[in-house]
Amino acid sequence: MAVNLQKIYSHFMFGGDYNPEQWPEDTWQHDMDMLKDAHINELTLNVFSWGLLEPSEGHYDFSLLDKVVALAEKNGMQIIMATSTAALPFWMVKKYPDVGRVDPNTHVRQGPGKRHNFCPNSPTYLKFAHDLVDHLAAHFVGHDSIVAWHVNNEYGGYCYCEHCTKAYQEWLQKKYKTLDRLNQAWNTAYWSHTVTDWSQIEPPTVNNDIYPWNGGMAILMADTMDFHRFMSDSFLNEYRMEYDTIRKYFADTPIFTNLVQFNDGFDYHKWAQYQDVIAWDEYPKYNTSGFETGMEHDLYYGLKRRPFLLI
Repeated sequence: MAVNLQKIYSHFMFGGDYNPEQWPEDTWQHDMDMLKDAHINELTLNVFSWGLLEPSEGHYDFSLLDKVVALAEKNGMQIIMATSTAALPFWMVKKYPDVGRVDPNTHVRQGPGKRHNFCPNSPTYLKFAHDLVDHLAAHFVGHDSIVAWHVNNEYGGYCYCEHCTKAYQEWLQKKYKTLDRLNQAWNTAYWSHTVTDWSQIEPPTVNNDIYPWNGGMAILMADTMDFHRFMSDSFLNEYRMEYDTIRKYFADTPIFTNLVQFNDGFDYHKWAQYQDVIAWDEYPKYNTSGFETGMEHDLYYGLKRRPFLLI
């Protein structure tokens, strides 16, 4: 079944993220009244709620989200439903530390807190993310108010853990086939960098091949470029897992993730192939030039050459 883009293109959507779980329930109706006064017709829900949706391992509780959805529907709001997989629950990080990212400089693993904190190659994270999205999508089947799905949030940052190291080695083997080809492409004769076994390759960090000065200058630029490509593919694979999981239940509803300004760490042209609609986040400052913003609009329009969502 073809994706029905008219769910979002048939009218002007005016709204944004709404996080009522952060506020007392007795304020919600007042929120709705003010939103309607402002002619807002769309709410993006559930962006960072994993800790509420799955308060303990395998125990799902959508009761609070059900109340929010019911209130939004009662007040005539359209909903973009997010998957909440962009920030890890504390219990998960404590029980399964491998879900957290490893810092490239300190090699310390992310503890509970922050966001952009998950490893895209952690089998544990991928299982929990799949299961959450599967339960979430199945739970909300039949809600016509859900006009789109918002996967994860602002994919960004890299991980340098053992899962990513192994996956990077496998990614390079698939790309280059032989070590001779890799050594030639990377010019590894420079400074005795010749690789004789795939297991010798590690993600480039200040502990091996990145100088901490000059903006983190790489010795083997090709290695660093390949690692960036690999990380872009790793996060894209995680996104596609969530996309495919939602698609089982919402056959024609648009699915996307929100891209971010000039994020040169990800291949957005490749990502665009798997976005039903382009959506991106703008963070203008008081002195941001119109030329910069205009170029960003050109970039995101150009990914599919059709209207995009400004999130």
